Amino acid sequence: MAAAAVTTVRSARRLSAWQPLTVDLPGTMKLGEVFSVITRQITNAFAGRPTPVPSKPSIELQVGHEPVGPDLVRWRRVLGTFQLSIPVETKAALLAPEERLLPVLRWIAKGIPHQNRWHPVMRRYLEQIAGRVSALGGDPSAIAPSSRGDGGRLRPRHERREGRLHYSGKVAGLMFDRFGDFEGFLLDTEDGERILLSREREIENLVERAWRERLRITVTISRDDAHQPDGIVVHRPPASFED
Repeated sequence: MAAAAVTTVRSARRLSAWQPLTVDLPGTMKLGEVFSVITRQITNAFAGRPTPVPSKPSIELQVGHEPVGPDLVRWRRVLGTFQLSIPVETKAALLAPEERLLPVLRWIAKGIPHQNRWHPVMRRYLEQIAGRVSALGGDPSAIAPSSRGDGGRLRPRHERREGRLHYSGKVAGLMFDRFGDFEGFLLDTEDGERILLSREREIENLVERAWRERLRITVTISRDDAHQPDGIVVHRPPASFED
């Protein structure tokens, strides 16, 4: 039986119209195959008819005359194009990327005001991603918003309190990759330095301030990931530094 891949295409003429695009795949598909669909939008183009170059005088006689055409020349041209690539994979291979994408998009959607014109667009997109997760065997209702793209799965409240470690100290250094992007920091504790990884801009600003002002912080991490901070507490500086 042939399979169908469905996506949504926005019309260029009617900006509020969304048209479904269905691709029927053959029933003889094999794992590892990739089907490509190229879509082009054709429109009319117009230009003024060029003025003909006057010919040299001739003694030839012509019977009748050519009818005068319109002043415009019309032809068809490509306005836009895009390509869809449909890989043939197992459900398990396709589910993992969708479960990583959904929490990030839900986290982004939380920052879009309801009166923003992109809010209904984002909501529609989230419904599509959640539908794909459900169709591939996942549970979109168990995935919470998360900026880390780690699945953001909801857990019972008592499980959230278990398996946490706390380390207190001062920031000993900031870590950047070869592109100059923030990737973590060093925490100087009583047991030595610990490497903590994060690419969040807010964490970069926070630990940079703690490093610059020599503030004491407490970092909470999970036992499952000893390098990923789950929370940071910035302690009040000594009274002598508050003036």
